[in-house]
Amino acid sequence: MHPTVLHEDSLLVSSDFPHFTRRHIVESLPSAIVVYHLGPCGNISPRYHVKDHTFDAAEQLGRRLGESVVRSLKSLTAADFRDNIVLDVARGSVDLVPNKFPSILEAEANLRSAKEHYQQLKAKGTPKGPLRTAECIVFGSEEGSPSHGLNARARLPNGKNNTGLLKCRFFGSASYSWWRCRASTLSSMD
Repeated sequence: MHPTVLHEDSLLVSSDFPHFTRRHIVESLPSAIVVYHLGPCGNISPRYHVKDHTFDAAEQLGRRLGESVVRSLKSLTAADFRDNIVLDVARGSVDLVPNKFPSILEAEANLRSAKEHYQQLKAKGTPKGPLRTAECIVFGSEEGSPSHGLNARARLPNGKNNTGLLKCRFFGSASYSWWRCRASTLSSMD
């Protein structure tokens, strides 16, 4: 689960609910070394598992997870452990599907539609989870709208000593903008 109980409204630096998970495990098993790692998961928001976005809610969720981990660890027996484990590594590659960016008119229409839908849900008193999902769709639509950020093109070497063209969106600092670039939009200068 993403550590986003406090989400973007919080101006504090925090490890969110995993802090309380680690604390509970170490309190229960003092010799434990605890690392919290998500892995390659997406759309695993805690919004459906908390009542609000406070440190109390983060602590409640974190301790619940910690209790579950401790219970599972304490239920293990010697037969659950082996000293002859073989680790294997595999490597492969996949072809990524390039993003298809909407036209300016489509992006603006998508943003209007997302905002209208969000406002309708809000007016109906929709529960927090689905309302937050709709709000996140507005955020995503804003990123695809030319009225938010700056669409720009940057010339970059494409590895063959000639120049390619990369479409980027700039949101504040230049260093962050490179993470927002999509390599799949690389095209020939010809």
